[in-house]
Amino acid sequence: MEQRLGRRLADSTVRSRLPELVRKGLVLCVDREGISPSGHACSRYRLSDVGMAV
Repeated sequence: MEQRLGRRLADSTVRSRLPELVRKGLVLCVDREGISPSGHACSRYRLSDVGMAV
């Protein structure tokens, strides 16, 4: 998404908008088995086909 926008997105921006993007069908939860850079469990997401088209 950052490449499409041509700028960096703050982590807090992504976190606060993620539920909205999922509800709109632009982002999908791939799995809940990820590990964050700090070593904590996290969910992994990807753009949906609709999200890629936007």
